[in-house]
Amino acid sequence: YVDSLLSSCAVDGGSDIHIEPYQGNYRVRMRSGGRLDTKDVLSVPFAKQVVARIKVMADLDLTEQPLPQDGRLTVTQSSTRQYLEFRLNCCCVLNGEKLVLRCLKSSEHILPLADTGLMARQYQGFQHALSQSQGLIIVTGPTGSGKTSTLYSALKSINVQTLNVCTVEDPVETP
Repeated sequence: YVDSLLSSCAVDGGSDIHIEPYQGNYRVRMRSGGRLDTKDVLSVPFAKQVVARIKVMADLDLTEQPLPQDGRLTVTQSSTRQYLEFRLNCCCVLNGEKLVLRCLKSSEHILPLADTGLMARQYQGFQHALSQSQGLIIVTGPTGSGKTSTLYSALKSINVQTLNVCTVEDPVETP
């Protein structure tokens, strides 16, 4: 079930998987295109096995349920033999433990900046800001709006041999 769930995230173009406890069951939701849709409803005993399996895959401590934990896991998609990488956040909530998995895109999937959907005026202003020798660029927006994709596209556009590019990220989104 876990392998199928993680693979479906990549196949369906999902960015996040939420596994959330409710009274009497767990809900599995996937974010795709900025929208969070219910994918499955699991019984509590089965969901606890799923949670434990995911935590083991991410080398997290199974005995630390009350404390929040962060980790990473890599799986091989059986059909395509591609590696999928996920960032995992676990935290204790009212009815159990909630997991959120972020599907990380590899650097080969980063779009050129021109293809990120910026309007012409925004693109020109952003390009100008990127051409400066120093400065700060802040990108804000709701979850799933393209902040990370836009910033990684910008980094890709200025990452050349003659420049020293350094980022400060927590957590690092793209390997």
